[in-house]
Amino acid sequence: MKTKITELFGIEHPIIQGGMHHVGFAELDKPTMLDFAVFPQLVFGYMFGLEKQLSAAKHPTIKAWLARVSEHLPENPTLASDKMQVNSLKEALS
Repeated sequence: MKTKITELFGIEHPIIQGGMHHVGFAELDKPTMLDFAVFPQLVFGYMFGLEKQLSAAKHPTIKAWLARVSEHLPENPTLASDKMQVNSLKEALS
């Protein structure tokens, strides 16, 4: 897209953002690699008995995110042995 502004400032790829950009939210239907990288770190302590409650699930937005990401992961999303797992993630998110 070329306009006088993009040509004046040498902008090759302008980012266009509307005035109401903060009102609409587009949810991703599948988690990203960053989701898969952060997720185990948030749930590890609870799943292996280091925490009595899944503290990250206390915040409604994070709880919804954890539930959405967990749909795409196995029962044990960490790399530790299943025999070490004490708590189920499904119980914490229900």
